[in-house]
Amino acid sequence: MILGVFSDVQGDFPRLEKVLKELEKTDYNILLGDILKNGDSSEEDRCISLLRKNKVFIVKGDHDSSDLPASKFHEENIKYMKILPSEFFLGNEYLFLHSLDKDLDRKINPEKAGEYW
Repeated sequence: MILGVFSDVQGDFPRLEKVLKELEKTDYNILLGDILKNGDSSEEDRCISLLRKNKVFIVKGDHDSSDLPASKFHEENIKYMKILPSEFFLGNEYLFLHSLDKDLDRKINPEKAGEYW
């Protein structure tokens, strides 16, 4: 199995396109957060759409707000951002995080792995 793991898109659509082109032959792609930079541009909305289209598994980053302006983001993308997990399990062996968020006082449970697939 070949994994593509990347992070910090920061709303840069042209660079995201290049990264995804490089990762075309991977089995799975995982983004470790920060799709957005400021949460206020149509370029960021395009990034979300492209990631969804390419079925990239995403862990929410500290820049990834779910409170996005409807004037610049498609409704489906706003809903999508609201359900991003703060951690992602691949099987029972691998855990992917963006960073330790302030609320991560709970024990991370690998039995939740199936919830994200």
